[in-house]
Amino acid sequence: MERDPVNSLLPELAEWAENQEQPVHGNSHDAEILLRLLYEHAGLADLAELRPADLDELLLELFPVQVAVEPGEDLAEVIATLHDLLSFAGDTGRMTAEQLDGLRRKVDEIAPRFAETAMDPENWGGARVLEQALMAEGVDPTDEAAVARWVGEAAESLGEAQPYDLREELGLPDRLPPLRLPSDEELAAAARQSPLLDRARRLALRTVACPIKAGELRVGDTVDVAEELGFPVPDAVEGMADIPELAKLWEWAAELEFIGPGTEVVEFGPTFEDWPDGDDEAVLDVWADALGLLLEEIFQDECSELDLDDVAFYAMVSLFLARSEGASVAELRDVIREIAVDESTSDGAWGSWVQRCGDPAERLLATLVDLGAAQVDEGVARLTPLGQYTFGGALTDGGVEVPLLPPVEEMGAFDLVDFAKGATDEELAAETEAWFAVRGPVAATDDLLTAAAEGEAEDRMIAVSIAAPLAETATQRWQQALDEPMLRPYAKVMLHQLDPSGELESTVTDAARLLTDMLAAALDSVDIDELPELLAEMVPAGQEPTIFEEMWRLDHPAVRDVLMLIGDQHPDKKIAKAARKTSFKIPPAE
Repeated sequence: MERDPVNSLLPELAEWAENQEQPVHGNSHDAEILLRLLYEHAGLADLAELRPADLDELLLELFPVQVAVEPGEDLAEVIATLHDLLSFAGDTGRMTAEQLDGLRRKVDEIAPRFAETAMDPENWGGARVLEQALMAEGVDPTDEAAVARWVGEAAESLGEAQPYDLREELGLPDRLPPLRLPSDEELAAAARQSPLLDRARRLALRTVACPIKAGELRVGDTVDVAEELGFPVPDAVEGMADIPELAKLWEWAAELEFIGPGTEVVEFGPTFEDWPDGDDEAVLDVWADALGLLLEEIFQDECSELDLDDVAFYAMVSLFLARSEGASVAELRDVIREIAVDESTSDGAWGSWVQRCGDPAERLLATLVDLGAAQVDEGVARLTPLGQYTFGGALTDGGVEVPLLPPVEEMGAFDLVDFAKGATDEELAAETEAWFAVRGPVAATDDLLTAAAEGEAEDRMIAVSIAAPLAETATQRWQQALDEPMLRPYAKVMLHQLDPSGELESTVTDAARLLTDMLAAALDSVDIDELPELLAEMVPAGQEPTIFEEMWRLDHPAVRDVLMLIGDQHPDKKIAKAARKTSFKIPPAE
């Protein structure tokens, strides 16, 4: 059996500690943790191999990822234990005095940042996150029975939890890009064209004063109304349930209050007066109520084997996020199936439901089109402006801000930049052309480059790309950008394109800033498989450490996150380690 160097060393360390004239300040528990991290994760089987750079990895990377800490624990004792380990190594001849002095200085350099780094949840690994949760609940992670009980109670609690929080569940940000929508007058005009609401109103008109029993029309009236509204009528009708389309419309008309609460004869409800002849606000309110109703009830009570409560709403979120690009019917079907089918669903339940009730995506879209909330063209579905307006308001009520783009005369540069984040190329081109026409190319370029200098990396890259096509009309402003650190590399590229004979040589700092911006703009969306290629495009092979050293000196708010991304995700271990070591030089943002 292979000898465990940690177990072999611990008795000698304990004997050394007992023989010290002054009590040691560390403890054996922390000593074992530090030695195991060095041996099992840093690959150091002997303290003699320890170098200052290894201490960065030990204290600022491995410890935060791997070691759970009791709430309120004083991490200064970990630093004290590490000093004891160094003294032990020196006293036992494992280190020279020069090596020992260098390591002690390195520990003192790291110590002020250690506790904050170790307790920042962003630096924790998955196992540590679970252990910290257990400790917070007073559960000993080493007690298997206690952990099992906690997991069972947590699962039971989740089963009783409230419905999905869409913002959290789908990873929606606090704010989405703004929408460019028609006026309220135009939206209300579109709402008045809804075929579904027109049928609900015609149903109310046709049935008012008709006798009802147990909440239903008589058989004769049922058949007559169904034929007038164009619903298929079977040969034998014993009640409204025999004509499902009419029964559903009757139910919706009642819930939307086109039909009143009468129990003996049909009465008009209050909504009848508001649609379509009410003012614009009232019409939009009726239409919004109808959208909310159908999203809630379209699949209700149709299959006890599938959880269909939220599927329509989730599909609507997918359509809303797709904006004008749209989403295919197949994509929406996948969204619905992913929500409806889980590990508890019986085999064949999905196929059985689809066979019995129809394709859920096509059913949902047919209803949305009928209301006027969506349109489908060649297999791609898109929300109408009315659908975007109403559902955007619902998301805003739920905590996700969805602003409306102001009139072009009132737009600022950041408005245009925000709009670009959710617009198609054609939509952005139209807004940009109108905005430049109102402001003039010089003032518009100045506003965009000012926003680029002040904004975050993604804003900067978008603002520069919007301003670039008209750079020739505002060269003076681009020249001025050479004096602004955030804009200098972009200005050099643009001015070189305008005049290749100019003497504008890119520097290592320019490359470092461009790389930082590019990765900072995609921190949450970068494809890890593409990271090596992205880095290789910006940095010549072998020059990565040089660029990283330049990056950490930049006045850039995201540089630490970018270096940590490379350090965590780059498949080349040397490049990843160089990025990690450089990131340790930057204190975490407060």
